[in-house]
Amino acid sequence: MYPGWITPASCFEQPFHDMYIFGDSYSDNGQPLKSSNYQTHTFTDRHSNGPMCAEYFAKMMGSNLYNYAYSGATVDNSILPRSTLDLHQQLQTFEKKGGPVNPPDSTLYAIWIGTNDVLDTFKLQTSGAMRYQTLLHTLASFYAGLETLYHMGPVKHLLIIGLLPVDHMPVISSLITHESQRRPMTELVTSYNKGLEQLAQRFRQEHPGANVYYYDPQPLAARLFNSQSSFDVATPCLVQKNFCPDENRRLWWDDYHPTTVASYMVAKDLYQWMFHA
Repeated sequence: MYPGWITPASCFEQPFHDMYIFGDSYSDNGQPLKSSNYQTHTFTDRHSNGPMCAEYFAKMMGSNLYNYAYSGATVDNSILPRSTLDLHQQLQTFEKKGGPVNPPDSTLYAIWIGTNDVLDTFKLQTSGAMRYQTLLHTLASFYAGLETLYHMGPVKHLLIIGLLPVDHMPVISSLITHESQRRPMTELVTSYNKGLEQLAQRFRQEHPGANVYYYDPQPLAARLFNSQSSFDVATPCLVQKNFCPDENRRLWWDDYHPTTVASYMVAKDLYQWMFHA
């Protein structure tokens, strides 16, 4: 079940029959969608008003989606403690359920995580040096997760997705009184994405048999932020249990999460970048 305002693409003849996703609430899709969800705006276990990016992307590819993402997740709970399964625990769960069993040539493994890491680093660390060290440890742990997944074997295709402009999440805007206070969060997002790009390059060099794709959603975000359209990139739709009347014109569903239309935009841009660039 998909929103009435969208027509999901039919099965494309792309190489990936199956897709596995690991990450946080930007990917966690919980239970199957029901038509009643769109009448009540209650989407079971989804922190949005409809399908998530991974769901749209899998639909565009005509792929089966296997979701191991957990809302609230970080890369590593030993670095930034949280009560949900971190990336490594998600990978352990995947391995316990059999690990990579589908043909490697037609299976895509995607990781989209880091929003909670940069958010907690921004909120909990007071100095630039401490934030930088936390970021380095997080990226090193991310790389270790890639190694873990790859050596479960057979794994050939890996997709790493960079962060959205989460420095502009409404919750961040609520924490600052002037724009200069946003800068440390912006620097964290930029540095994290740059770090992901670099570790993708390193992984390719160390594992020439793997195809590693790094997708950066920031160019798409820049187009949205710089456009003269009526698309609202600042105000959340859901405020104190009240829904906005123009949810399809908003970037943010609530203080932390994108709307389903924003998720669709990312999925569409990712699809175009990956298969038609």
